[in-house]
Amino acid sequence: MDRSQTTHRDLRPVLITEDCPGNVPTGLSPMNRHFRQQLRAEPCRLPATSWHRRPAGERAAGKRVRRAAHDQMMSENRQLLRPRSRTVAGMSQQSRTTVEDAWKAFASHDAERISAVFTEDAEWLAPPGNATAVALKGPSHLVGRKAIVRFLAEDFPRFFVRDVTVTFHGFYADGERVVVEETMTATLANGSHYVNDYCFVFELRDGLIHRVREYMDTARGHRTIFGEVPT
Repeated sequence: MDRSQTTHRDLRPVLITEDCPGNVPTGLSPMNRHFRQQLRAEPCRLPATSWHRRPAGERAAGKRVRRAAHDQMMSENRQLLRPRSRTVAGMSQQSRTTVEDAWKAFASHDAERISAVFTEDAEWLAPPGNATAVALKGPSHLVGRKAIVRFLAEDFPRFFVRDVTVTFHGFYADGERVVVEETMTATLANGSHYVNDYCFVFELRDGLIHRVREYMDTARGHRTIFGEVPT
């Protein structure tokens, strides 16, 4: 038969069973003849639908099966992620509460209350050469709970003597990390008015503050305390 005369009817599957592998159907197109030879070599190992296009009904059924498998996988993934989301949200809220309570302890200048919110090996890192550290002749990097407590309970109130007010602009908690934006105003020991903007990053461990990173406008701090910015 000429290939140009081949019709869709000629491409219908030809089934050959194991008990009659040598049967040769009549009226085969060249394409069917090729697959007949393969089936004679290994009868019934090649599915009839593997060499011709499956009917529309089977294709639709296959799509439904794949869609159902996809939906089931997405549902299982959501179930796995949902408990973790609730856990992270709960941890974030707990961390925020811990930092809020810590600020109340800082404002009290009570050494025992302040000590209770820090780990033994806590650190407090402020910009090197910031005006407060220079004025107090102290380090900008405090290492250990005792050093931090001493600064907040003794050195801070000795320098910022009264009218200390903290205005919070943002509290952002993510797991065991809390970011705080604020503006602090106070009256200095020399009677000058102090105002500056700060950003603190608190890192918690086991419900206690493990590390504090402090950011501020250092130039503004020097102008307020010393009247000039160091060159």
